[in-house]
Amino acid sequence: MLAARCGGRAVAPADIHLTLAFIALAPRRCERSIVELIASLPAPGVLALSRVGSFDGRLIWIAPPEPPAHWLDVVAARLRAGLDRLAIGYDRKRLRAHLTLVRGARGVQRAALARIEAPAAARSMGKARICLVESTLLPSGSRYRWIETPGNGSGSGPHRPAAAGEEV
Repeated sequence: MLAARCGGRAVAPADIHLTLAFIALAPRRCERSIVELIASLPAPGVLALSRVGSFDGRLIWIAPPEPPAHWLDVVAARLRAGLDRLAIGYDRKRLRAHLTLVRGARGVQRAALARIEAPAAARSMGKARICLVESTLLPSGSRYRWIETPGNGSGSGPHRPAAAGEEV
């Protein structure tokens, strides 16, 4: 198991997601507008994942090859442009497409990451879905609430969507 090899905590499979735009502290009254924006986005495609990496040796991720699939850039740009039109603030950092697999790893070095093969389940994610996700930071870690988003192949239940995140 990857988490055990890295000395960290595995992200629950139902919580694995790719954040297209991190929307910090959006008022709940904006939720419907964001859901409608997401429903208007082009349908996402299949997301190939092949690179395993780390942020600061503590967060282990899997990501698409560089550059990522064209549809991912298109959807992220349209989402961000829509958020701008709605005057909803979001983190404007460059999209670093990744899915977090392990948190709290113990300083995994780059050379060690090169020897880690991406878990088979993570490599075969299939067609992505886009939905609004609310995250609440608790002492035990993040808790996610998947908000039903109609259109573009989205839906509820355990899945691995590309997410427009909302931090509460």
